[in-house]
Amino acid sequence: MTDQQLQMEIDQADERADTMLQMPPVKYSKTFEPKTLERDIALQGFLDPSVKLIFMDATAGIAEHERLIVVREADGTLREATRDERHRTTQIFYPVEERQIEMPAMFNQENLKQTMSRGSYKLLLDNACLHLEPDDQRYIDLCHQIYDHINENNHFDSLWSTRHYGGLVFYLVFSKKIDSLLYHLVSYSSSSSQRDLIGEAYDLLNLFYIIHPNDVIRVDLPSNYSESSLTKINRTKSARPISMDKFISLFK
Repeated sequence: MTDQQLQMEIDQADERADTMLQMPPVKYSKTFEPKTLERDIALQGFLDPSVKLIFMDATAGIAEHERLIVVREADGTLREATRDERHRTTQIFYPVEERQIEMPAMFNQENLKQTMSRGSYKLLLDNACLHLEPDDQRYIDLCHQIYDHINENNHFDSLWSTRHYGGLVFYLVFSKKIDSLLYHLVSYSSSSSQRDLIGEAYDLLNLFYIIHPNDVIRVDLPSNYSESSLTKINRTKSARPISMDKFISLFK
């Protein structure tokens, strides 16, 4: 292999790594109410009541969410497809590799709790990204349940260096649940030789101040972080606050 070929392989590996580590988008839930396009009573009686005819625009190069899919009901009603019907139809004609038409059994509550108890958070989140769209309420609820389990059990490092860590941090900040993560970062800062945990704690508080500018006691953020600066700026109105005495004791 020549130097040029080696560099090409390295560049391609970097691109694959960037793709694998790209943080899944965080979106609000998108509600979709299918519109009724027409009602043709002349078609009543021609279809079995249990049958629906689905028509899809098969034009190449159209994004999935832009593709026209309509449903003809047995009573003659022509309407837009529901979100679930769009998902199933698109997966049949334009299948995504490894995506299933039905929701995987791992997302049933009993199986989900067992999988979380084993600490397999990355497995769950990877499959959530594979099988659901980021603006699907089921995806949002699932991610929040997993994030809450991680937060309650202090399993933050289970997502460190994965593409899901950013989503976890954003959720905790947005929901005002940063205290356990903040305490975790500061308490393990002295034993970590590979991560700048004090810097991460500072960035965490800084992000909290950006997202919730009206919910914090005003302080001047120092231009550079330090242990003393953390004790000064940790004045957040969190959902589950850690006492300042306990927080400051970490630096003694």
